[in-house]
Amino acid sequence: MGQNDDLIAGTDRTAGQCTVAGDPVATKIIAVVADVLGVAKDTIGLDTVAADVEGWDSFGHVRIVLAIDKAFGIALSMGAIEKAASVAGLVEVVDEALKAR
Repeated sequence: MGQNDDLIAGTDRTAGQCTVAGDPVATKIIAVVADVLGVAKDTIGLDTVAADVEGWDSFGHVRIVLAIDKAFGIALSMGAIEKAASVAGLVEVVDEALKAR
């Protein structure tokens, strides 16, 4: 697995925890968010919200959503984008979009 396995090991994301063991969607979203915002992956977790990260403003959110759309080959709806106010929210809407394909 990746270099951040120690940070994302051992927790079920449905429990609202910060880690995402064995969850490739969450792992990829964390990587995308970190890359788009230019921060270290280990500073991003499921509980991360826009206010926690410098640069995650409305424009940053649009950049994150576009990068996620490209990374997963999906197109998130406006409702999904508005719902995704945290990393956990992004994971949830991406999971829904992938299931709807």
